[in-house]
Amino acid sequence: EPHNLKRIIDIELKIQKENIKYRNLKPIAKKILKEFNKSLGYLKEQRKEIQPLRKLSDQNVLTYAWGEANFFDFVRNTPIYSIENLQRTYQRLYVLVGNKKYGEYLSYLESLRLTKFRIQPQILRSLLHHKLEYEPPHVHRFIDNMV
Repeated sequence: EPHNLKRIIDIELKIQKENIKYRNLKPIAKKILKEFNKSLGYLKEQRKEIQPLRKLSDQNVLTYAWGEANFFDFVRNTPIYSIENLQRTYQRLYVLVGNKKYGEYLSYLESLRLTKFRIQPQILRSLLHHKLEYEPPHVHRFIDNMV
């Protein structure tokens, strides 16, 4: 929503402007600000196309995210590929869509996450690929990146 977008952009720009003060963060902060300014027009055009397709308000989306740990490592600037984040994703899908399949995935992921056995990463990935066999390719790429 426009007021939330403005607030988020203002906060992020303020953070990057603060980061310029620190020698080790200055190069990346400058790059982020430069890229943002360069892509602002494109982002505004994309926003015009995407907004009419919205199905949920920001408030509804944030309701599902309140109190959650981050899905993203802000220090390394990379996603966090973990079974917990995969489980949170399916939890949201289950709440939003109510598909029984997602409930089954949730139970399976919870069991794997809470097991007292140490599962080798390659075996865990194999189990997840098998269980989530018919899920979209991006789910399998996520699994491949899990440690």
